[in-house]
Amino acid sequence: KSFITPGIVRFLYILAIAGSAIAGLIVFASGIAMMNYSAGGLLLILLSPVVFIVGVIYSRVFLELTLILFRIEEHLSDISSKKTAEGG
Repeated sequence: KSFITPGIVRFLYILAIAGSAIAGLIVFASGIAMMNYSAGGLLLILLSPVVFIVGVIYSRVFLELTLILFRIEEHLSDISSKKTAEGG
């Protein structure tokens, strides 16, 4: 019995990196556009890499937790099958 989850998780992680990059670029572009009106745009420009890094870290942690839950299920099913094989 094998799960397809690890392959999907790799694909989702690539999508998360791309999404974080797009979000960072949007924040950067908003900062540039806002600099015409106020100095708050500089803050957005400086926060754009933070948006990218936090997005990547958050998605990585979430996807790792998902994999851990599937591994726990695999180990529990192994334990259950060993118990039934022993007659318990």
